[in-house]
Amino acid sequence: MATFVVNVSDLDEEGKDYTFELPGDWLASVLEPTGLRARAAGPVGQVEVHLQRNGKDLLLTGGVNVALVGACVRCLEDAAVAVRAPWTILLSEEKAARRGPAPVVLSSEELDRGTYSGDVLILDDVVSEHLLVECPMQPICRDDCKGLEVPAHIRPPADFGAEAKGVDPRLSPLLKLKDKVLPNKE
Repeated sequence: MATFVVNVSDLDEEGKDYTFELPGDWLASVLEPTGLRARAAGPVGQVEVHLQRNGKDLLLTGGVNVALVGACVRCLEDAAVAVRAPWTILLSEEKAARRGPAPVVLSSEELDRGTYSGDVLILDDVVSEHLLVECPMQPICRDDCKGLEVPAHIRPPADFGAEAKGVDPRLSPLLKLKDKVLPNKE
């Protein structure tokens, strides 16, 4: 069932503004693969849209604002994530269906274009696509987060990686072989 629906026949050249609240269940289904979730308390977020006619086309501007929570990739504590995903899209009325699958090559101008059909415009796909693109892949709780404390028994020694003093006796046969294969040219 569509969540964000606009009646196209109500639009004119000046356009109209629409504000939709983001339902928690809709947001949870969209965010499922990301590991992010809506804040537990308070308003979840909203979608603001301005839609107007531009000749036969529709100009859609707006964005989605939402406050999310995810696990910090450094310390695994909750990290607040504010997502602002703006868009501007020119929608053209959909023509008759194409015959057969044809390769689609889009120019940069066509990337900000879409299609609509009928008298009802459903914005669910636009909202979810732009929201997911703007979600951080690796949220952090704060810039100076030091991360998890490494237990002392698994920390490397302070001189780890320092120049070795002498050769491990187990490697001495390899040194002899090296001297035979690569004569010393000093």
